[in-house]
Amino acid sequence: MTQEEIAQIDASLGVWRQGDIVFGAELPALHLAHLSAPVTDAAKELAIETEQAGEALDLAVVTRDFEGFMVVSQTCDIVRSVATREFVELCPLVPVEQMQIAQVRRGKMPRYLTCSAIGEQLLAADLDQITTIEKSLLIRFNEHRVAGAADDIEGRRLASALARKRARAALPNEFVTYLSPLQNRVKDKHGKQTLEGRFLSTMREIRVAAHPNWSADHVNVHLEFIFDNIDEVPDDADVQAEALINLLSENERYHVTGRAVSLEELTAAQYVNSDALDLDALSEG
Repeated sequence: MTQEEIAQIDASLGVWRQGDIVFGAELPALHLAHLSAPVTDAAKELAIETEQAGEALDLAVVTRDFEGFMVVSQTCDIVRSVATREFVELCPLVPVEQMQIAQVRRGKMPRYLTCSAIGEQLLAADLDQITTIEKSLLIRFNEHRVAGAADDIEGRRLASALARKRARAALPNEFVTYLSPLQNRVKDKHGKQTLEGRFLSTMREIRVAAHPNWSADHVNVHLEFIFDNIDEVPDDADVQAEALINLLSENERYHVTGRAVSLEELTAAQYVNSDALDLDALSEG
């Protein structure tokens, strides 16, 4: 590749940012599968076709078409010269059920990511499926690029959501099982037109901290039910938080307390010394 060609590609890439969307792109998502033990529907279909053709059920590239894609590489990596950074990572846009979309939009299902560019469509980027392409291919979609982040605030939210997908804490299986009544209640009541439903819908996230640590014989678990600002904290927030905690049975190992709090009231130390309690971090999601 000549210096002129590199310069042309670099200049064309300058408009792209992390979180940008392309709808209806003729660009399939790719993944590898072993056709002797296929998991996805697409891999199973390919295994049948391969077997019918009399070929060995071996390693294969599975391709699937989607509604479009989101660029998930960091902006600094996207705009860095193709001479040193050749690739960009994309995630496909997939359909999301109506009952899940509110949780996705609130950032409570880390597998999926949505943004204002998607609007009211029941779509989200599936962060479990990443396809890597060369940068010269991305610029073919320049005319179809839709800015994913409406402003710097949303840009930070997208970056934070992408980071959280890889940085989630691995909570002990015993605690995950113990917490399941609370988890199921949150999933069932989120978005309902009740005091509890509105409490859950307004809440930014739940964070959990263990003292002295998760390996101790007796663990004091503290849950922070966090709201973006103090004006959003409902008058009955502590009552709602206590009701959720009371769903948990008496346990010899775990003692759980909690409170409703805004980001303005939470210290930086309390935030960084706790972990996000994401709904699909506790199950298949």
